[in-house]
Amino acid sequence: MPRLRLVEKPAAAPQKAAPVISPIQPEVAAGAAPKASTMRNVNVETFRSATLDTSGAFLKAIATGNDEAAFSALRGTDGSKLVCDAAIKLDVLYRARQEGRVLSGELAASFTAWNKEMVEELISIFTCAVDYTYTNRETQVKLALTKALALAKRIHTNNHSVGRVNEFSM
Repeated sequence: MPRLRLVEKPAAAPQKAAPVISPIQPEVAAGAAPKASTMRNVNVETFRSATLDTSGAFLKAIATGNDEAAFSALRGTDGSKLVCDAAIKLDVLYRARQEGRVLSGELAASFTAWNKEMVEELISIFTCAVDYTYTNRETQVKLALTKALALAKRIHTNNHSVGRVNEFSM
């Protein structure tokens, strides 16, 4: 029987990793300093825009408690994408308030009755809508919209009280 001999191969040279591109800032590669002012201006423009895009109109409908307009915004669109876009816009509003900045525009004006905690709760509702808990994505999106509208109604009817939207408070 032939004997096996162990032969060591020289270690391969480490391969240089490809730069990681941020999904939020596509122009920023890993290790590069992000251009905060550019990103901030792009996002803030969403609130200054004279006309609202679909997710802006969706958010305005929720902020004002307009059930019909909110559900109408879902029709004919990818609900998951709409909710994701809305969450990103809300993140801009939340961070602006966290930093003490005031945003102008129709969308920002729609959220004047909402404090920072309420905006954060709405973001939480939307981010839970895209986590694949339910098999049917439409169910998740409609459930999130129902919770968001319940929060809006509570804000407008209960003198802006804050409380988590859950199965016990609805």
